[in-house]
Amino acid sequence: MLRLILLSASTVAVIAATAVASAQSNDAALHIEAKIPLGDVRGRIDHMAADINRRRLFVAELGNNSVGIVDVDQAKVLQVLTGLKEPQGVGYLPSTDTFYVANGGDGSLRLFQGSNYTANGRIDFGNDADNVRTDQSRQHVVVGYGAGALAVIDGAKTTKIGEIGLPAHPEGFQLDPTADQAYVNLPNARGIALANLSSGKVVAIRPVGGALG
Repeated sequence: MLRLILLSASTVAVIAATAVASAQSNDAALHIEAKIPLGDVRGRIDHMAADINRRRLFVAELGNNSVGIVDVDQAKVLQVLTGLKEPQGVGYLPSTDTFYVANGGDGSLRLFQGSNYTANGRIDFGNDADNVRTDQSRQHVVVGYGAGALAVIDGAKTTKIGEIGLPAHPEGFQLDPTADQAYVNLPNARGIALANLSSGKVVAIRPVGGALG
């Protein structure tokens, strides 16, 4: 069974995909397995991340200045982290048991420790901290921010160890841990940047033609 997550402003829906064998089709059948209310959440939701071992989902409630922590098995909200500033990106690093929240409103990366999510410091990037990705193999945390940059954080030492300049603000991005690279969506530059995290350089920018946003 493959589980996917769909989000609305106030509800998390857990979708189950089960393979269905038939003479006519090999397509997977989707059905809603559970709907989990997030409570009194206002405004839009942004990125999300997961703690696989604890079966918890982190939901950046940007418009609500909060992050919801959902127990998927119990289908309920366990905890809400408040006092944030437009939380956008969230990430979890199992090796240090640290949860990260990037805040667009003040440009900070907030750190929360352990199963109770105790506040454990922050790193300031100036403005518009956005998406967060973690690389467990290297214990790195990568944050997109500002007018165009990726910051690389040493998760064990919680210090910034590198930065890659970009021609526009980075939105969503994905890591390729096998090559220590990142594929970065740059809507305002109408392209996807390929960045080498070790060298701190952009290797190429692939244009996306007339696509906008």
